[in-house]
Amino acid sequence: MLGLAGSAEPAGRPDSVSGIGSVRIGIRLRCASAALMASIRASIATQAAERFTRTCLAIGESTIPPE
Repeated sequence: MLGLAGSAEPAGRPDSVSGIGSVRIGIRLRCASAALMASIRASIATQAAERFTRTCLAIGESTIPPE
């Protein structure tokens, strides 16, 4: 069967279109998952940094000798 303009390419959609869609969905899910994990890691790192800063400030305040 000839495609458009008399080329030797088959006309119509190839059989693997649904497979390509599945691959694209898989890629999107992996990207979304990676973005979510990066967001969670950043949030955890921020919380840890805040806790560390508060602890250091508390230690610093408790070790300052009274005047």
